[in-house]
Amino acid sequence: IQAVGAAVGAVPGAVLWREGQRDALALFSSPGQIRELQPDMGKLSSLPCRALICSAEGTPDPDGPPYDFVYRFFAPRCGINE
Repeated sequence: IQAVGAAVGAVPGAVLWREGQRDALALFSSPGQIRELQPDMGKLSSLPCRALICSAEGTPDPDGPPYDFVYRFFAPRCGINE
């Protein structure tokens, strides 16, 4: 969890990943945390997963439709920063 936090600039509540899985899922507590992430591509590249999905439960948007969840996807090892 701490390595993921260092790579994206915020510590998630949980990280779902195990040896042999390609991608990891980091769970945060709010959409605001997802928006404010400050990814470090070098640190993301050093994680043992191919890609990192950072997600949080969505909230109703007073100016549009509600969202079930929000996420950002980082895969610098595959040439996709975000």
